Amino acid sequence: MEHPAWSRQYDDRFVALDFETAASERSSACAVAAVTFEGGEVVGRLRTLIRPPGNEYDGFNIGIHGIGPADTTSAPAFPDAWREIDALTRGQLVLAHNSAFDMSVLRRSAEFYSFAPSDFAFACTYRLSRSQLADAGEWKLDSLAREYDGELHRWLQVNGHDDRCEHMQPTDGGVQYGSEAEFG
Repeated sequence: MEHPAWSRQYDDRFVALDFETAASERSSACAVAAVTFEGGEVVGRLRTLIRPPGNEYDGFNIGIHGIGPADTTSAPAFPDAWREIDALTRGQLVLAHNSAFDMSVLRRSAEFYSFAPSDFAFACTYRLSRSQLADAGEWKLDSLAREYDGELHRWLQVNGHDDRCEHMQPTDGGVQYGSEAEFG
């Protein structure tokens, strides 16, 4: 697969990132997944549960992702979990589907814990999809993957959380959605 010119500055390497939150507060990250791609191949995965502040959850959020207080009681707090992700994202291109949400979770969590994450460039696969796949009518990642791949497993459980990240690939026309086997 030919990668777009803008991605060449990253040596065809990028990290797909996705957060889940425990509550409506963006500083309440309870899970993060990162999948590193190089030359169209998955070369690394990291996913971890995160203990949100006070280990407090809203029922609405639990209903979305199925993660609750019992799952994160012994999980690391955000700064410890982020250290591992930071090593993957530092200086890289980071893709997120609805990056406004994911980057605000990172920003608010960093503010809450008084630290500054390393710099990285980021792009939003949702916005790319809307601009390049205007006829799709719906731009949720699972809908796009279903349309362009035929299947996508429910990714919201943290054990399968990085599956969502693996379905994003930038192309000259925007973003390619498909299975890991189709990338490259």
